[in-house]
Amino acid sequence: MRDATRRRQYHAILDPRDQELIDLTVSITKHKTDVLAAWMRDLLLNSADAPFDVEPTPIPELSVSDNAQVVQQVKKKLLTDGATPGPQGLVDLVRRLKTQQIVEASFRDELLMFLTNFAL
Repeated sequence: MRDATRRRQYHAILDPRDQELIDLTVSITKHKTDVLAAWMRDLLLNSADAPFDVEPTPIPELSVSDNAQVVQQVKKKLLTDGATPGPQGLVDLVRRLKTQQIVEASFRDELLMFLTNFAL
């Protein structure tokens, strides 16, 4: 089914040919789509943790520019915090920076929009 047709069904917009025959419309598609999207949202977003884990790869494969960018972010964070963590502290710092980037990229909003579009 085409995307435009699905959206018309979701918003209970009748085809012009059908508007002459039907006075009242009830969107069952909207109800079922919203129920499915809510169920998927509960599954993915309403847990205590995020629906993903941020773990460093054992041997990351970064380009030279990406590597320089990560090193720059870690240095900046270390200079502003003023502490010198050990190896595990650096791993935790990078994990926090990555999680912060995911949050700033509005992951949750994008996922909710995807779930609604997927349910359609």
